[in-house]
Amino acid sequence: PAKRPTLTDLVDAVAYVADLVGDTEHVGIGTDHGEDAYTRDQWECAWGARGLYPSVTGTLGEWYGFDTRSVQGMESISCFPRLTEALLTRGFSDSAVLGILGANFMRLFGEVW
Repeated sequence: PAKRPTLTDLVDAVAYVADLVGDTEHVGIGTDHGEDAYTRDQWECAWGARGLYPSVTGTLGEWYGFDTRSVQGMESISCFPRLTEALLTRGFSDSAVLGILGANFMRLFGEVW
């Protein structure tokens, strides 16, 4: 995308996948975000300004970088209440939101392991 995704874009993607697979119990949020795992210098020294996969991130336009590599409004794990609120506002039930935010993964882990 040419612009940095927003929280609304994230909720749109969740709704799209839920519609695609027919149920929210098969949807989960995995942020792949290491909170304070790297400083900007460590990030750029290890992978360059575009991150670990520049051939992929280079297609994201000018917005992708160390400070803007996450969805706008979801820069930290502390922002998850915003996602919870956005999912509830979008019309997802309390139980669907709990599943999307982690309970679906826990159920799957229990079934598989």
